[in-house]
Amino acid sequence: MDDLLGRVWPVAVYDLTDRLLSWEAERGNDTEPFDVVRAKLVDVHLPKLVEAGLVDPVDGQRYELTEAGLTLEANARGIDLAAVEEDPEWVLSD
Repeated sequence: MDDLLGRVWPVAVYDLTDRLLSWEAERGNDTEPFDVVRAKLVDVHLPKLVEAGLVDPVDGQRYELTEAGLTLEANARGIDLAAVEEDPEWVLSD
């Protein structure tokens, strides 16, 4: 979800897979092949996030955060959503 918040929505499954593999590699973790990770996202993890109401599929290949997902991620990061509503570009900057 971290990747969804920091990018322009919706985010493609390909981009989520790429970011996940990069994140794992940065931490020195062994990674599975791209196609395996992508399949697990599509078949297991993203459907669970949809079921939990945290992301919505846009067209089967792209996903975006729901209001609940955004709130959860903002709380985890300590982001004041009221400040974001005043300046939405703030959330996209690093």
